[in-house]
Parts: sequence; structure tokens; C-alpha cells
Amino acid sequence: MKKYLTNFFMDYSSRSDQATGYSNWLRHIFLLLFLFFGFITVVKSQITSVFINNDPTIENTIEIRIYTPDYRNSDGINIYRKTDSSEWILLTTNPLIQKSSINNINLSKESSEIFKLLQSNEPTDKGLISIIVALQLFKDRQLADALGLRYIDKNVKNGNAYKYKITNAKTKKVYQEKSFISGAYQALPAPDSIAIYQLNNTSIALSWLPNTKVFYGINIYKSIDNGEFQKLNEQVILLSKIFNKDGVKVWPKINYVDDSLELNHKYSYRIQAMDYMGNEGQQSEQNIIDFKDKEAPAPPKKLFTQVHDNDLSVKLSWMPPKVNDLAQYTMSIIQKKDTNTVLETEIISKDSTHFSFRLQEAGKYQINMQAVDIAGNKSDTSICSFSILDRLPPNQVKDLTFAFGDSGKVILSWKDIRPPDFMTYRIYRKAHKARHYILINATNIDTAFFSDQLALNMKNTMDYYVVALDTNYNESKSSDTLKVKLPDITPPSSPFLKTVKLSGDSVSFVWHKITERDLAGYNLYLKTSNDTIKINNELIQGGSYKSTIPSNLTDLCFWLTAVDSSSNESAYSNNYTLKKNDQDTETGKFSKLKLKYKSESKNISLTWKYKGVEPMGYVVYYSHNGSRMKPISKMTNKNSTQYRSKGKGNYSFKVIAFYPDGSKVKSEINNIQI
Repeated sequence: MKKYLTNFFMDYSSRSDQATGYSNWLRHIFLLLFLFFGFITVVKSQITSVFINNDPTIENTIEIRIYTPDYRNSDGINIYRKTDSSEWILLTTNPLIQKSSINNINLSKESSEIFKLLQSNEPTDKGLISIIVALQLFKDRQLADALGLRYIDKNVKNGNAYKYKITNAKTKKVYQEKSFISGAYQALPAPDSIAIYQLNNTSIALSWLPNTKVFYGINIYKSIDNGEFQKLNEQVILLSKIFNKDGVKVWPKINYVDDSLELNHKYSYRIQAMDYMGNEGQQSEQNIIDFKDKEAPAPPKKLFTQVHDNDLSVKLSWMPPKVNDLAQYTMSIIQKKDTNTVLETEIISKDSTHFSFRLQEAGKYQINMQAVDIAGNKSDTSICSFSILDRLPPNQVKDLTFAFGDSGKVILSWKDIRPPDFMTYRIYRKAHKARHYILINATNIDTAFFSDQLALNMKNTMDYYVVALDTNYNESKSSDTLKVKLPDITPPSSPFLKTVKLSGDSVSFVWHKITERDLAGYNLYLKTSNDTIKINNELIQGGSYKSTIPSNLTDLCFWLTAVDSSSNESAYSNNYTLKKNDQDTETGKFSKLKLKYKSESKNISLTWKYKGVEPMGYVVYYSHNGSRMKPISKMTNKNSTQYRSKGKGNYSFKVIAFYPDGSKVKSEINNIQI
């Protein structure tokens, strides 16, 4: 049996090799190995697959193909049929079953070997046998008949809908139920997304969209110079996935490569699908490739220039490429300024290895050189850059001044001193106390002004200087240093008014302090029905303040602002509203925290009551024998919790209520000795 399996693979591969050449011979070897690891769902599935179609050879006849995991079909198969107006009818008077002998059946050599293989009891790899049997079953109806895996229903009417049920004759297990409408046979359409294109001077790539639910393989037909189409492959080209770089099976971008080609011919291709009953599908429309020389020659290498500054002459030399069909070289001389300018383009003999020319002025240049073959294909460009330099730098930049623009802009300007070979101005900046300058113009500029965008809240003094650069990268002496400091127009962030308490006509305020370095103080405001009154005369320092309010006011609304050293005032804080008769406006207040120790569980239970605005939640803190207090839990909305003690000693507890605005209320600390 091992000898037969080897012969089957080598026979399949050698036939493919005759049509496809060496690269596709390797491809079929890998493809067949890949099949062994599960390419076709029908073959490797542990369930039985059923295919139904109109018979292409006999009218008003339906063909049924069955593919089971066990092609020996020892139990037999029954087929039932029904319509919408009838019950199930058994079509197979005798179950379909594998024949005991093929003496009266004219099977091919391959099919005979497979039949004998399935009759033997020799242990073998069932998956490999399944693949071999399936490939032969796809194309050989007689083998399917011999194995009891094919049925022809001749008692059907054109246009009627039928439902078929395929079962195991012994166990009565239903393999599948399928519906089908009888009619004229229609061949499969050609695969979708067919693409055919020239890869190089020796091969053409073909690809299509695989659909393993409909067809298992492909035939390719080829015509040369509008001649007759000939089948390119002797064996069907199987659909197979490949592993990508991530180890995932995917369909390849190229399904087939034809490398049995010659240049200067027209090749036409048609693609045809093969269904699981061995029927050939419709051929696609022809795709024509005019197969010409499209490979560019190798470029000239090792371009080298000898430059003579005294007379601006240049000698270019190169190493010619190893190209049989070289026709000539093209060479362009480019002067590199603000915009590159092509000075001249030369056509140079293919036999030359050097070329001399003279330039009109010093500067930076580039030579682009390509090899051109007889078909007109141009090589990649070989580039050689060189410079004929002058040594005289531009004059020093003078009269550097500045003005402020909108939104933190510093507009620098200076006297324009551009020489004929001028390339750009470079502007440098650093913070006044920093050690190093940085270049701040990323691109070349040829104007005598520049706008630098600084942050609105920039507090530092900035130092600037400007230099000029010519096309030979000679840099002028630095301009005088210019010192610039932005006016401070950025207000500080808004503070947060935490609590307000009334006691008679006296009111006390507490807020969260802000951290700006240039903070000068705070202003407190009282809004009345007619006006807004600033409570303080001088800026308030710190995070609290006390004042008195007019006795005739009842509804009170307060807010707070921060002021920096440049008199920029922040936006209003949150407002705090209360009535005159509210003498204590703390958010809330704890009653006494109660503690109780349970010796049997060693748990300390904590309970508390809280009056006031309902907080966002509570966090309980503890301390053991005077240690720093730590939370014993995450935030909770309950008014009780438990803590498991860690031994004898003194335990201290407190509860903190937290609010969304960041404020919090603390309970008193309570202790328990264990």
C-alpha cells in the first residue's frame, strides 16, 4: 500500500510538472502534503457531505453524490425523496453499498487500485486514504458507483421541487436532508476575481477567488498568439490555503504561475472550475497578456566625479552594468538650489565609461544616470552628488528687532542681506538661562522676517539670533542677540470654594488653594439682587477668610477668583449659595462612631450615622497600636462594616465621607482595646 501511495503522489506531481514547469511541480508537492493536513472540508470532515445536481448527460435526471468519512461504506446508504404534497418515499430498494467485486466494472487503473485498497484490512492512515479517494471520486463516476456513493434519480419532472434524505441503512442515522429543483443542467460559472498579470520576463501569475463550497479545483486553458486553446494542466489544480507569517491559513494571492513562456508572444488564458461531481464549469472570458521584455537593466555602478574648482570642470566615470541588450545611457545634470533645475540631459554611448563637462558657476549639483536596454526599459537611477564650493560666507545679519503678534507670537525682522548664492536664514532660540540654542525654522526661509509661536503662559525671557546660509553651506557670523519676554496675559486656574459658614453677620470661607507660581492672591465676591460686590479690599492670601455681611441680606451667593502677579484674574470658582438663617453650612456631620468587638470571630464591627448632604461614599481608616492610619476597604455606600483584628492591642478608627467636588467630612477618631 505504501508503494501505491508513493506512486499516486509522484504520478499526480509528474503530470502537473509536464504542464507547469519546475516551480509548479514543487507547488503541487507542497499542495498534496498540505491536503494531508486538512485542505478539503468534505474529505476531512467527520460528517457526511451530500451534493445534488441535474445530470449533465440525461434530461430530467438528478445525480446525488455522497462523501462519507468511511469510503468502505460497509453499512450501506438509503435515499428517500419527498415533495410538498407527498410523504417520504424510499428510492433505494436495495441500499447503496460498496460492491464486493469490480470484475464487471470497467474502472481505470487508479480507481481499481483505490477500490482494492479500501477492500483490504491493512491498517493505514484513514485521512490520507480519504484524500486520495476523494480526488479520484471527484472525476470518476464509475468509482463512485462501485463504492455505493452515487445515485441517479430518473423519476423527476422538470421544474419540480424535491427534498432528499440520505441515511445510514444500518443505523438509520440521517446524514443530510437537501432540497433541489429539477431542471436543465447548468455548468458552474467561472470563478470570480480572476487576475492574470506578468510577473517578470519568465512567468505569468494567475489568481482567482476560491470557493470550496462549490468547486474543488481549477483547469487552465492557454492560447499562444491567438491560436487554439490547449489545456495547460493535466491534473486538476486543487484549491489550497497556505500559512501566513502569523501561522494562520489564508488563500494565497497567486494561485498559479505559468513559467513555460517566451518573450514577444501574446498569451491568452481561460479559467474553468471543477465541481465535486467531476463536471467542468464554464470557461472564463479570455485574458490576454502581451508578453514582452519588461525587466529593467541593471544601473551603472560606482559613479565617481573628479571636480576642478579652478575651471569648474567635472569628469564623471562609472562601472558599466552586465547587460546583454544594453543600448545607451542617459545622464542628467541637476543644479540644486531652492528648486532643482535640470541644466542638461545627455545621451551617452553604451561603450563609454566616462564623460567630461564644464559648469557655469560654483554650487551644489547632482548627476542622475540610467542604463537603457534595446526594449526601452530604463534601469533604476544611479545618483552622484558633488559640489564646487566657494569659501566666502554671507554678511552678518543686522538690525534684528521684534514685535508681538496675536496669541503668543513673536515676529522677528532684520535687514535683508541676501547674496546671489543665498540659500536660507537660520533662526536660533533658547531660554535666557539655558546653555544651548536650538534651530527653530524647520524649512528654508528667504524672507527677512519670521514668526515664532510661543506658549501663551510662557514666563521665561527668550534669546534669539539669526545667521545667513549660502548654497555652499557657508554660514555668516551670528547677529546680535535679541532678548524677548512675552506679556503675561494668561489668568490662573479657577480655585474651588470648599465651605462657607455663617455665624450672625459673620461669614467664614475655606477653599482649595491653587499652585501657580505667580499667584498674587484671591478675591471674594457676594452677589446681591442688584449687584456683585467684592468683599475684600486687598488680595487675600492663604486658603481661608472671614468677613461680615450686611444684615439686610437673606439669600447669599458667594464665589472666588484667583489673581496672578500680572493682575490676570481667573474665571469664577463654583458658587456657594445659602440663606441667612443657615448658621452652619457644612456639607454634613457624623454622629459618634460605634465600635464592638466579637471575640468568637475576632471581628470589630463599626457603625455610624451621618446627617447632611448624601456623600459619594465612605472610606474607613484604622490604626493599630499608634501606627499610621490606613484604609481598610474601598469606598462604600453602607453605614457599617467589619474589620478582622490582628491580635491584641489598641485599635483606632475613623470614617471619611467624600463628595464629587473633592470636599470631604471626617468623623471623630474612636478607639477600642482588645
